[in-house]
Amino acid sequence: QDGTGFYTDKYVDWNNYGTAWGWSVRSDQDFIFLRYAQVLLMYAECTNEATGPDQSVHDAVNAVRARPTVNMPALPTGLSKEQMRQTIRDERLFELGLEGLRYWDLLRWKTAETVIPKLVNPGGYPRKFDPAKQYLFPFPQSELDRNKKLKQNSGY
Repeated sequence: QDGTGFYTDKYVDWNNYGTAWGWSVRSDQDFIFLRYAQVLLMYAECTNEATGPDQSVHDAVNAVRARPTVNMPALPTGLSKEQMRQTIRDERLFELGLEGLRYWDLLRWKTAETVIPKLVNPGGYPRKFDPAKQYLFPFPQSELDRNKKLKQNSGY
């Protein structure tokens, strides 16, 4: 393990993991980059935003919830678009926890400015998020040099 206590063991078989750190590690450990549950939740989120919570949205979320290893009850019927949006967001939080996707979800949903400042670093300091700057990345200088019409994102 990494010794900090912040590395997750989710889906890692330490018997197959390499003994040295770095990109040159030879290991039989497979890493999951995209799971079917994530695909189903992406479909549910996109469809709900585009057309509302139709049956296919319920089916996608319920397929994640109904797996034998999870065995959660089906979603209630009659959810509004806003209720389904929150349900899908909660489902992503629980289902995809510790898989490195939460920060990107918060950026996409434009909720990072309210969620991240509530988090506290291990040293006891609250985290900061500047919505005027941190929802966008800076353009590389090489791209700005190549395209004079391209303007740098604000804050950079």
